[in-house]
Amino acid sequence: MAKRTGLGLSIVATLVLVVGAVVASAAGRFTDDDGNTHEGNIEAIAAVGITKGCNPPVNTLYCPGDNVSRGAMAAFLGRALNLTDDDGRDWFIDDNGHLFENDINRLAAAGITRGCNPPANDKYCPDGSVTRGAMAAFLVRAFGYSDGAGADLFDDDDGSTFENDIDRLGTAGVTKGCNPPTNTKYCPGEDVKRDQMATFLARALGLKPITPSTTTTTSTTTTSTTTTSTTTTTTKPNCDPAYPDFCIPPPPPDLNCSDIPQKNFTVLPPDPHGFDGDKNGFGCET
Repeated sequence: MAKRTGLGLSIVATLVLVVGAVVASAAGRFTDDDGNTHEGNIEAIAAVGITKGCNPPVNTLYCPGDNVSRGAMAAFLGRALNLTDDDGRDWFIDDNGHLFENDINRLAAAGITRGCNPPANDKYCPDGSVTRGAMAAFLVRAFGYSDGAGADLFDDDDGSTFENDIDRLGTAGVTKGCNPPTNTKYCPGEDVKRDQMATFLARALGLKPITPSTTTTTSTTTTSTTTTSTTTTTTKPNCDPAYPDFCIPPPPPDLNCSDIPQKNFTVLPPDPHGFDGDKNGFGCET
């Protein structure tokens, strides 16, 4: 006999998602400077055309962590100062055909660069990195800072070729140092990064940082619960209800006590196999 038993197995699957998730994204000029300490100044120099980006032609990146090359420095300063005159000269022998050749010639004509191989100075080294010390010299010449020489504002530039320029730059407020909050050092030998360059130029030009607007998107999701009920079917052998202690099939065939191993078990009427001969409610008594 087959018997269906509802075991009531419930499988509850609950999917819980964040409700009201807020996603904030900056809407600045470049996609790779979000959250950068210098982002406001990067935006400021981009707004006035001093930088165009670092991945032409799309220019969606600024590459804030890259070193500033001497060629790029010429372009930065040429745009910042609106330099247009190269005196009709090809000033250096190592920048022919270079991306920044025109900017380099204009920078030389303005007296902002003298070259990179004194005393001949017939080379500019356009792909060389600009150190913080050299940058001080570039900016002092470019913006005409004269005050502060000998002020000895920092304790790590003593004896540096660029010490006076560094002191002038610090006196002008263009640099604050490299080890905040004490700022007792200038780190003259370290390479200038593009993000740092943006801040130096913004301070020199008196540009206010531009904080990119932030777009906030709120998304609402739901919590979903699915309940699945499962009924399990258990099939038992064909058992006669007259023998509840064990599963003994009904006749035919007719069984005797010698045909089964069970002894002294409960027998209910009508006892089709006749196991309870004395009618006392127990079968195959020993």
